Parts: sequence; structure tokens; C-alpha cells
Amino acid sequence: MKTLLVSLALGAAFSSVARAAPPKVARVVLIVIDQCRADYPNRFPMPRVNELISAGTSFSEATVGHLPAVTVVSHAVIATGLFPGHLPWGDELYPDTTGLLGQPGKLYLSARLEFDEFEKLYRSLGKVPESLPALLRKTLGGPVYAIGSKGYSASCLGAAGADSTITLGDPIEDGRWAGFRGPAGSKLPPGLVGPVGGPLFLDTHGTHGTAHLEYPQKGELYIDLPGTGRDGGDLWMANVALKVMRLDPGWRGLLITMPGVDRVGHLLGEFSGRVDLGQGPGIHLEAAVATADRAVGRIVDRLRTDGLLEETLLVVTSDHGATAGSFLGDAGPERAYDNWYFGAAANGAHRRPSRAVAPLASLSNVRFIAADTMVRAWLADRSIAALVQAGRVAFGLPGVREVHGLVNGRYVRLFSRSSGDPESDRPWLRPRVLLNTLAAPHAPHVVALLGPGVTYGTRGDHGGDQDDVQRIPLVFTGPGVARGRVVSGQARLVDVVPTIRSLLGLSPGGGYDGEPLVGE
Repeated sequence: MKTLLVSLALGAAFSSVARAAPPKVARVVLIVIDQCRADYPNRFPMPRVNELISAGTSFSEATVGHLPAVTVVSHAVIATGLFPGHLPWGDELYPDTTGLLGQPGKLYLSARLEFDEFEKLYRSLGKVPESLPALLRKTLGGPVYAIGSKGYSASCLGAAGADSTITLGDPIEDGRWAGFRGPAGSKLPPGLVGPVGGPLFLDTHGTHGTAHLEYPQKGELYIDLPGTGRDGGDLWMANVALKVMRLDPGWRGLLITMPGVDRVGHLLGEFSGRVDLGQGPGIHLEAAVATADRAVGRIVDRLRTDGLLEETLLVVTSDHGATAGSFLGDAGPERAYDNWYFGAAANGAHRRPSRAVAPLASLSNVRFIAADTMVRAWLADRSIAALVQAGRVAFGLPGVREVHGLVNGRYVRLFSRSSGDPESDRPWLRPRVLLNTLAAPHAPHVVALLGPGVTYGTRGDHGGDQDDVQRIPLVFTGPGVARGRVVSGQARLVDVVPTIRSLLGLSPGGGYDGEPLVGE
């Protein structure tokens, strides 16, 4: 009997060794491909992203899941697991009602806030819920880096608690390297910058045949240009990530945002590959998508070379999609920001409203307007009568299908051209569900939703509830994630942090607006 028991024990021990526990998550890499629509991995050459999709779990109905679908909001949603209405700022405009940044009542363009201002706003949330950078640092026991050449995107990720936030600094003003920009940000790792003019410095002063358009290029800042001999655009982000891995082998989190696809999509407003508006060679959507894919591949290849891939959770997604078709903004050089904004903020004023929003801008009660693929207005007088007056004017703007007003902390429909709900098969995409993710004291008082393909800001745009804008890729791959699985149903950006938390083996935790999509 003793012999039998010993044999059974030894057999169990050997069986346990043979069935070694799968590796746990030791590192997390999050990659946000700005303005990457859900259909891009199938419509354009994206072999490296598709490798990750095949190796992990993806979500066929993944959406932004909130309004507005804009960069400065979605990156904050990703970093916190909170809807815009629960963030300190929830739109392109931040009304500082409590005086967190200065005098109470001042307006701020949220995309023009400085890193320390984002940090101050995040601190106003308190310690719960735990942000993504703080979660990774505490759970995995090492530093977290946020990386992006678009400063406010990197800040929205990094100011939530990353150990270092890396972006591009101001242009060098004179000398041999005039017009070049090098790495800058918060708490840069020693050895990152290197000599002035080194490989991480980009020439960002040329417009490359786009000076006549609404959203001109800035050299290599967003796009990898052929023939320059330098890696620009999204490849710069990948190169920074690779250098961080080399300089700090103890890293535990990389939060990377890649802006190239977004820049070209706004500029050209096309989604079938190539269009000629006089821009330089290599500036087209297919090239921008391919560059983002190459950047993803570089990061994955380094993880594999360093022997880290099997222990790394990789998340690839986007902050929004985009739509194009009927561009109603004013065309012309540098018109994009005047198309997007009307009003005076403490960190920027725009006094040239586009013809499309001019009737709304003419109302004396309107303090500020933001317009992209939806139009929203902040009012001085917020009475029901004032809401209805502004709503009626907004309903008369071109391309508007319905108008909602903020009443007692919720959005109610004021005017509509249809009684049906085109998204009834996906309840999380119903207009009022999306709008009420934004509802808060800082939210716009009047919101006009536009029809499919209608854009007010640039030739290709985002912001609203259109299907092309809301649908995004979302894939998780790594320890604890099923391979080759495609999941349908609700999946939103607000679910990213709770899902990562679950894959780290933690309890759901309180305070998040999202839910775990995979894991326990």
C-alpha cells in the first residue's frame, strides 16, 4: 500500500511538471493606432496586426463606446476605464467650473493642456479607480512608459501615473538642426535623447506639398516620408520603445500611441488608399497604415528577440475610426482648427467659424462650439428656453439628423428627422446611450448628431456616433488569452483596463465604468 501511495505521489508530481502552469503576465504593451478603423486590417496590408489577431482574442463588434469619439477623450478613457462624463474633462473643451487650473469658469481647449495640467486634472479623481499605469506599476513591480509624438495623446496616457512620458519637444530654432525636434516629456530615462541630431531627432518643419490644405503636414512628425534616411511618424514611436527596452530591462509597461493614420485620414479624407490633392509622394492612407503595421512588427520582433514575448500581454486598438463623404467645413490653408472650434478659451481663441456652423455661432448665448462629425455647443444661459432656441438653430444646420439637450444631468432629444433607432440591434450604440456617457456638469449643453459621412472639420473626421467612427479594432494576445478567438457583442474602450486587470489575475475592482472582456 505504501509503495502504491508513493507511486501515485510521484506520478502526480511528474504530471504536474509535464503540465507546467502557463506563463503569467509579466509585462504589458498597449498600442493605440490613432484613427484605425475596424476594417483596415482587412482592407490594407497589415500582416503584423493580423498575426496578433490570429494569435489572440479579437472583438468583431468593438466600438469606441462613448461620445465624443476624439483622441483627447478616448486616450483618457483607455487610461482610466471611465466614461467621459466621469473624467475631469470629457470633450475638446474643458470648462474649469471649480478652478482646478486657475480662475473658476475659464474655458480650456483640452488638446492644448500641458502635461502638468493633465496630471493635476487626473489627481482630482483621487485614488479610485486605479489608472492603467498605476495598476501595471503596482502589480508588475516595474516602471511604465507612455510614448507618442502627439503630445496630448501621450499625456493622456502618461499623466495618469506613468513613470515617464516621452513625446517630441519644440523645434530647434537655429543652427544646423533648425526645424528638428528631439525627445522631450516628463522624467525621460537617462541616455534616451543622445546627441542633438541623433536618430531620434526628426525634421518637422516641411509641409511636403500640403500647405494649401486644411491640415498641413509637419515634416516627419506624423508620417514616415520616403527618401529622408530617418524613421519618422509611427516608426519613431517604435524606435523610442525599442530604446526604452534596451535602456531599462526592468520595464513593465509600454503605452504607445501612433498618430500617422489619423493625420493622413484628416488630411485627405479618403479611405480607399490613394488620392492626389497635390501632396508629396508617400503621403497617402495605404502608406500610413502600412507604416503603423511595420511599427507594431518592430515592437513584437524585439519582444521575441529579447525572450519576452511569451510573458507579455499585447493590446492593439484605436481611439476612434473615421468617416468621409460630405465635407461641410471651409476649405483652405490651415482651416482645420477654425472649422473644429469657435469661441475664446484661455489657451486658444478661434473667431472664424465655418459657414456650416455660422448660424449657431451667431447666437449671443453660445460660449463655445466644437464641430467634427457631431456639433456641440456650450451655452451661457442653460434654461430650457435657451436650450430649445439653440437646439432649433442647430437642427437647421446642414447634415444634422437629431439634436439633444442636457437637462438635469441627462441628454434628451429635442429635435429629430426620424422616429426609428438605426442601431437598435446594438443597444450600446444607441444615440442616447452614447450621449449619456458624456453627460456631466462640464458637458456641452446642446449636441447635434450628423448623418453618415458628414464631416465639419476636415475631409476625413470623427467625433460622433456614425458606424465608421465608432467601430475600431481591439485585440488581446498573450498569457491567459485564447488563440484565434473572435468574440461578438459589446466591447468598448472603457473595458480595456478592467480586462487587463482580469488578465493580471486581479479581482474586478470597484469604480470602473467598463467590464472585463476576457480572463477570470
